[in-house]
Amino acid sequence: LTTNDFSTNGDKVIQPLKCLETKQDNEDWYVELDADLSYQPFLLQDYLLIVPAKQGDQPFRIKNISVDGQKVSLKARHVGYDLENYFTGLPFGESNDTFTSLMAMRWVTTNCRTSIPFTSGSDVSGTGKVPFKETSVLGAFNENIETYGGHLVFDWWDVQIKTTIGSDNQVTIEYGKNLQGAKIAEDWSSVCT
Repeated sequence: LTTNDFSTNGDKVIQPLKCLETKQDNEDWYVELDADLSYQPFLLQDYLLIVPAKQGDQPFRIKNISVDGQKVSLKARHVGYDLENYFTGLPFGESNDTFTSLMAMRWVTTNCRTSIPFTSGSDVSGTGKVPFKETSVLGAFNENIETYGGHLVFDWWDVQIKTTIGSDNQVTIEYGKNLQGAKIAEDWSSVCT
């Protein structure tokens, strides 16, 4: 898809050979996808994939496409990382100003050089001095996390900085009960004695 209209299944429903989701707290969220060559006309640079991710359907932007003669392979990052392409217009506040995390996020989103299609918020408490410079919106949000703490959470075109993520479901993983097995791999190839 190339628009924000998700009222249909888009250009094509993809039945991938492989689709692996990787999500790292405050670092990256992407899918690696392999599909039959017949899907190549629909898997284009910067198009969107709507993927059934661990936290529901989510949009990912296609990057790094390769074709090996039998399949199309690609990596697609969550659209939240599009915030790397939007920039703040001015340095943030004065050196002696203190702000809450939410105030800092609002300042960033309202002082971009161009308008952004994202909403944002934060439930992190406390005040601090955020040393924002002219940077990308994502860079400013990461500086916010360094100042106040928290976790960057994307949900479609909404970005939040949350105090906590996940939930305690009162389940303990125990071998022989709900853990079927474990695989441990050791790499001693670079050990020198």
